[in-house]
Amino acid sequence: MEPDSKNVPAPPVANKPAGTAAPPVIAAPESYAPEAQAGRLRVAELYAIGGLALWGVWVALMAVAWWLRLWGTPAMLAGTVCLGALYAYGVYARTRAPHLWIEPVTANPEQLRVFNALASVASKAGLPMPRVALELNPHEVRLASCGWNIKQGGIVVPQGLLEQVQPSDEELRALLARELGWLSRPECGLAPVLETPLRAVGFIRHEGAAGWRTFSSAIEPSEPSESGSWITLIVLILCAVIVVYLTVTLAPVLLAIALMVLLLLAFERERTFFMDQLAANLLESASGLQSAIARQEFAAERISRLLRLRRENTPEGQEINPNIPPPTKPQDVDEFISDALVSAALPKPGAWKKRLFSKYPSPELRVYYLHYPSLRQRTLSQLMNDVEAWLARRLPARTPSQPPLEAPLKAAIMLGGCVGLAGAQLVLWRYTAYWWAQLLPLFAGGWVLGQWARKQGWAAGVLLRTILAAAYACSSVWFISGVLLGNRMAWGFPAMFLAAAACFCSLSLVIIRTRPPKLGK
Repeated sequence: MEPDSKNVPAPPVANKPAGTAAPPVIAAPESYAPEAQAGRLRVAELYAIGGLALWGVWVALMAVAWWLRLWGTPAMLAGTVCLGALYAYGVYARTRAPHLWIEPVTANPEQLRVFNALASVASKAGLPMPRVALELNPHEVRLASCGWNIKQGGIVVPQGLLEQVQPSDEELRALLARELGWLSRPECGLAPVLETPLRAVGFIRHEGAAGWRTFSSAIEPSEPSESGSWITLIVLILCAVIVVYLTVTLAPVLLAIALMVLLLLAFERERTFFMDQLAANLLESASGLQSAIARQEFAAERISRLLRLRRENTPEGQEINPNIPPPTKPQDVDEFISDALVSAALPKPGAWKKRLFSKYPSPELRVYYLHYPSLRQRTLSQLMNDVEAWLARRLPARTPSQPPLEAPLKAAIMLGGCVGLAGAQLVLWRYTAYWWAQLLPLFAGGWVLGQWARKQGWAAGVLLRTILAAAYACSSVWFISGVLLGNRMAWGFPAMFLAAAACFCSLSLVIIRTRPPKLGK
């Protein structure tokens, strides 16, 4: 989300002669000292988006199973095997890449520099030393981590980072601290499952575009003629008919894959901000990471521009020279950071479209939020706050209780699962998909939830999270049972979720508002 310009610290204006624009003065960065880090690293947003992304992957797998006419146990087995394959590939893919794990005894000076930088960061953070490798990829400037924990996993440093970015020791430690902090967190287990489908979609898109270019060049005649143009037109019409037919036939699958991609992109963007915060917390400073982000952006733009020019100037049939010389001109990192701290706060028309379909947030936003971490507004958190405020206005006036969220959420998931199983059993017993058969358990679940919230005197936020968790569990059970029973209406998962949430919410509010709350317990 774009930063709110109202919350940005107003820079003081220096005295300047008339007619001269005063340059903005950037406020001092927020402190990353240990006493200032309490409560700053919030993982609820990452877990929420990661859970939604996992659900998106499962929906896509079940959509493919439906299209292949797999029902019952074969569909569940196929989905489980696919999830296991995605996880295994995400964990072990980079360990089989063309790189070697660095050993300090046999390392060259370049490898030894990377090893010592990681060892110093791990020693300062009090974390175990993971493995580190140098990957022979001259065009990649971003680091990567593999594995599901810090002891088993490792960090991969591409050759392009050292040659094209040319980071200083402080910047190299900051980049390694991002990956080290991520491997030390339990959330890193989400990445192997969620990164692999995104890579697969990108690979299919890239290969599909390359295949279309090859096909179009093959059907285009070398010398333009009337017969050649007619052949091209007929082939394009046939291709359009095939695409329209496949789009209509595969509509549920395509919608499920599109939903999965959007959720995976949202997870990757949130994970990028989270890793930046981890690195700043480990090093107690964000200056090194800010300058490293700027250098990475300069190097990525330069590599992309040179490769594009070489591709345009290379004759057809010849290979493109992959060697990129190191930069010779100095990079104005300070100017990039100062411009980012000023321009990131300005509203940009149409920025939400670019943000929705991008895998990584813009480097300007990353630099800005490293400077002002408390100004970052998380999308799901902001939405939950708005809904909680709306719900609080409709609850009776009282002193709300704020119990620990673990107990209500566990109970809500159990309640939603029981309601979903009861509805699925009614559908199985009737052997039909009558929607009213699933409303009976919903009414019972909403009544139980309302009574429970009334007796405990829950606040609006606790009630809202409990309702959403119950609806999530209930609709997930309905969806899986629909696939098992061969019910095509299972593709209304969003409608099921909204119906379950609305029913739970409305019944709970009716019970709470019509009966006085019991606050004595």
